[in-house]
Amino acid sequence: MSRLRFIWITAWVLCSLACPEARAREQAGLRWSLDTSVFQGEDQALLDVMLLVDRLSLTWAPLDSGYAAALSARIRLQRDLETFRDTTLSLGDYIADPRTIGGGQKIPVLARLPVSAGALRVRLDLADEVAGTVERKDRRLRVPSREGRPSLSSIRLSASAPTPASEGAFVHGGWFCLPYADALFNADLPDAHGLIDVYDLPENTTAELALRLLDDTQYLVREEILPLEAAERQTLPLRWRMGDLPSGAWFCEVQLRGGGAEVWSSSRKSVYTINPEAQDLPGRIRESEFDHMDPLELAAFWQQCALLAEAEEERRWQDAGTSERRELLKEFWQRRDPDPRTRANERLAEFRRHIREAEGWAWQKTPGWQTDRGRVLVRYGEPGEKDDRRSGLSWDRLFRYGIDVELRSNRGFDSFSDPAPGERLADDQPGSDFEVWYYPRSGGGSIFVFMDREGFGEFELIHSTQAGEYFDPDWLDRLFGNTFFDRR
Repeated sequence: MSRLRFIWITAWVLCSLACPEARAREQAGLRWSLDTSVFQGEDQALLDVMLLVDRLSLTWAPLDSGYAAALSARIRLQRDLETFRDTTLSLGDYIADPRTIGGGQKIPVLARLPVSAGALRVRLDLADEVAGTVERKDRRLRVPSREGRPSLSSIRLSASAPTPASEGAFVHGGWFCLPYADALFNADLPDAHGLIDVYDLPENTTAELALRLLDDTQYLVREEILPLEAAERQTLPLRWRMGDLPSGAWFCEVQLRGGGAEVWSSSRKSVYTINPEAQDLPGRIRESEFDHMDPLELAAFWQQCALLAEAEEERRWQDAGTSERRELLKEFWQRRDPDPRTRANERLAEFRRHIREAEGWAWQKTPGWQTDRGRVLVRYGEPGEKDDRRSGLSWDRLFRYGIDVELRSNRGFDSFSDPAPGERLADDQPGSDFEVWYYPRSGGGSIFVFMDREGFGEFELIHSTQAGEYFDPDWLDRLFGNTFFDRR
């Protein structure tokens, strides 16, 4: 055995005896992550190979003062199993006492290598020189060719929000971007930050950048639009909100769009969240949502859904068995999904929100959604405008909804005494509490009039201009005179 090797082994043994924590970490092996991004240089593409090494997993050798760790990263670029570039980086670290290393301390490493267009395999061997161990990871990717048309680079994730900078190891396009190969987010790191390059936007063109977040089934969770100015090349900072997402896998996506929302180019990066306390997002209807409902639960849910059901859907439900009803509920809400591209069924989420809002209108043993106001809210949504006893009836608003004929015929107004547009009928208000809901986009503009006849908080529908709803041409007489008939 050579003298040098004997000294090296002796130092390693002494390190293990002097620092048992380091020995335990060595046995567990290195903990590190690998990521890649591709950008366009002046003449050819540039490949960023990024590492993030956990300091707690390093093996430390004692020195006269402190401890040292030594790593080497061998990067091989291959095509068709042939290596065309072989680069080795030597890395070192020093600390006074390894026992002071806290959790989450990482060593970022970035290597930028020129590459040509085409399919590519990146193989990286990371060696712990002190422990004498080697671990391997690889990535497969495709390097696009720059053809002079609008395009995007890869997304390069950052451990923090990029900041303007002119020079440094981690500076790109005038931004300092600390590589974050872990792509893992939680309460301590709630936002995903990064950079992207935009190339060859033509002059006098309308373009935008869409920052999209997708779930693991490729459905859109949220989207933010950023307007772009034409430029041959620009580097832009990115941010996705991740702190409210439940634990799981996600995709951070960027789309470059032209006029008419045409997608010119896109880039995507896989990320992960660990948020055990986060509530699940309102998801799409899947079989599992109804698989665990017993027949009584299915029937109770359908009672609510029936507020939106058509006659044929009601007939099919009555004729179906339990297993068929589960499938019918899934189809029922799929047909009402306004945007199947998104993860959430927005109509279902709105429906459930209105059911909860109507709980405040419950009357005796009648659930809120079965009251007149609750039924209208669930079926037609939030009204665009409202009148009530406190604000008074708005003549101008009623006129815009075509109620002027009814006002004149039922209340005996004439052209000399009628309120002017914008005025309210405040001099002759009903004695009972009331609400008038206006829906400008329903049925060409419709209204619903509710009145608390007895004064105990039970609002009844006494008139509506919506097709299929209760219509009473004498509703103003009933409202002001408080004379009621059995509307059934």
